[in-house]
Parts: sequence; C-alpha cells; structure tokens
Amino acid sequence: MAVQTQLSLVMRDLILRFPHVAEQIFQQLNNEDLAKSREVEKLWQKFMDERNYPWLRIVNIPTILQDGDTYMHLAAQCGQTDMFEIILDEEENKNAKNHKGETPFLVACSKGHLNIALMLLEKADELKIDLNAKDSYGYTAFLLASCNGHSEIAEMIMMNSSEMKIDLNSKDKYAGRTAFHQACLNGHLDIVKILLKKSDELQIDLNSKDRYGQTAIHLACLEGQTEIAEMIMKKSSEMKMDLNRKNNNGRTAFHLACLEGQTEIAVMIMKNSSELKIDLNIKYNDGWTGFHGACYKGHSEIAEMIMKNSSELKIDLNIKNNSGRTAFHLACMDGHIRIVDMMIEQSESLELDLKAEESDGRTGYQCAKLYGKTDVVNLIQTKMPSLAV
Repeated sequence: MAVQTQLSLVMRDLILRFPHVAEQIFQQLNNEDLAKSREVEKLWQKFMDERNYPWLRIVNIPTILQDGDTYMHLAAQCGQTDMFEIILDEEENKNAKNHKGETPFLVACSKGHLNIALMLLEKADELKIDLNAKDSYGYTAFLLASCNGHSEIAEMIMMNSSEMKIDLNSKDKYAGRTAFHQACLNGHLDIVKILLKKSDELQIDLNSKDRYGQTAIHLACLEGQTEIAEMIMKKSSEMKMDLNRKNNNGRTAFHLACLEGQTEIAVMIMKNSSELKIDLNIKYNDGWTGFHGACYKGHSEIAEMIMKNSSELKIDLNIKNNSGRTAFHLACMDGHIRIVDMMIEQSESLELDLKAEESDGRTGYQCAKLYGKTDVVNLIQTKMPSLAV
C-alpha cells in the first residue's frame, strides 16, 4: 500500500513532465506491485495503455517470467480479474505450466480467486482449459481449493464436476490424499459439510485411503479436528464409513486420538462406541490398544477417562502387547508418574494386574528400575511396597 500511495502522489507530474523517470520507477517494482499499481488511477492506466505496454510488458523481462510463470499465472496469483481476462485472450497456451507444474486455473483455485476460476471454468470448452490438470505434486484445482479452505471454489467445481468431467476423487502424488482427506486434515469444516452432503450424488469416495492407509477420520483425529471427527461419526452409519478401519500400522482413529493426546476426540469416540460399534480393545500391529498408547505417551486425561469408563464400556485394562507388556508396564518404563499413581490408587477397584510380567519376566516396577525412572520407583516403594520386588 505504501508503494501505491507514493506512486499516486507523484505519478501525474512524472508522467506529464518526465516520462523517462516513470519508466525507471516501473523498472524497480516487483510483479505484485506492478499488478496493483495498474489500478491506482485511470491516468496511470492510460499511460500504460497508450504506450502499448500490456500490463507487465513495461518491465524488461522475457515473455516467460521467472519460475516459468506467464502473465496469466501472475494475474491469477494476484487476483487481477480484469487484466486476467485481457491476457487470457492474448496468450496462446491457456494451460501453460510454471516450474511447480501449475496452470493458471490451478493458481487461481489455490489462491482463492473465485472470479478468475469461474471465468476459466465457464470458458473451459471454448478455450480447451484442462480442469483436471495436476501440478508437480499431483494436486488438481479441486484438491488445492479443498486443501486451502476455499469453499466457494470447491463448491463451484463440485457443482460443475459431472458436466465438465472433473475427477473429485483424484489423489495427490506423494501422500495419495483426496480432497476429502485434505479438507478433514486441515479443518475446513464448510468443505467437509459439502462433500458429505453431495457424496452420494457425485460419487465421492468417503472411505478412500491415503498411501499410509489412513481415511479421513484418521486424519481428523491425528490433527485434532474435533468438529470434523464428530461430523464424520454422526454420518458414519448413513455413509457407510468404517470407524474401526486400520491404517498401514494397524491403527484406528481411536488409537490415533489416544496416541496424539486428542482428549475431546478420544472421549467422544468412547461415548459413542456402543452405538457406532467402535472396538475400544482393538489392537494395532504391535499389539497395542488405545489405552497402551495413552499410557505410553503420558496422556493422563485420556488414560483416566479410559479407566473411569472401563467397566461400562468393557475395556480390558490388562491387555498385553506383543512384548507381553500391559499399559502399566509402559507408564512405568516411560516415567509417567501421574498415570502410575492413578493406576495404583484404582488398582483394586479396576482389578488392574500390576504384578503382570512382560515376555522377559519383568514387572512394571522392574521396568521402571531398568530404565532409570527413579520417581516411579520411589512412588511404588512408598504407595505399594508389595510391588517393589
């Protein structure tokens, strides 16, 4: 804004009296400032047009700009709708790609410039705009709009997807994620709502897995997107989404919520587990349950809620993993004293087996000694000396 203000104050005299100075000013501006300065005043625009300088050609740069951007790319990036329309008619290649593999349509959708995206969509047949083009990372325009939370553009693409043959289930190149994955991962609630609402009509795959075997509910739990996780859970029966589905490591959404300390989501899953048939004792590849994960990571609030609801929800607190370790073993060997304390306090009422031995014959107390967790060792010796053997 400071550049534009300064130019507005001096440009009239400069243009009329010292046109060569104006030329020098133009040479010093970067592309974005040039794009904006064209709109400062009509006289400025008139000067540019009368000198036959179509927008950025006032700068001593080649036809293809830095990083492979064309003038269409730059106009799309800056949201210069009027100028984009002029350039669109001038440029021969409407699907030119920059060094990121982005076409102008991809840029407009990524940056959230609805009018430019709409212009290209409406002229797609006439100008042979590739609406399914992918950048170097395999992102389509729909993926980029969904990833960046541009709900109006995402909805516009969806509403025209059948007619324009736009693939709404396209995945990116590296993580293998769809627009639904991206919207859930990044917390774009409005887009998730639209995708869920239109999934049947537009044949959107809500159970699609990324390259790590994760569905949208996995990603929502991983990033703590509570509202989205709740929405998916509410729609899971209707949309036939499996809430016990495992990723490549055998982890369910509940496992991830417990491991990542997403307390609200973990509690929500437990609360709805009976109705939605979510298995709270399910093990992942290492034989860990959600309770193992919470105790290993020291997420005491989640561990406490699991213990509190274990009887009602039939959660087995003494399950052993593939190494024969219970959750108590993991809490002891990683020094999570608050969890160890809670387990000792509630061991009798919850029938916790604190003397259970792992595959190598060690108890939780012996694991704490082995790994040098002095605070845990002292706590057990003080509160339950019968374990300190």
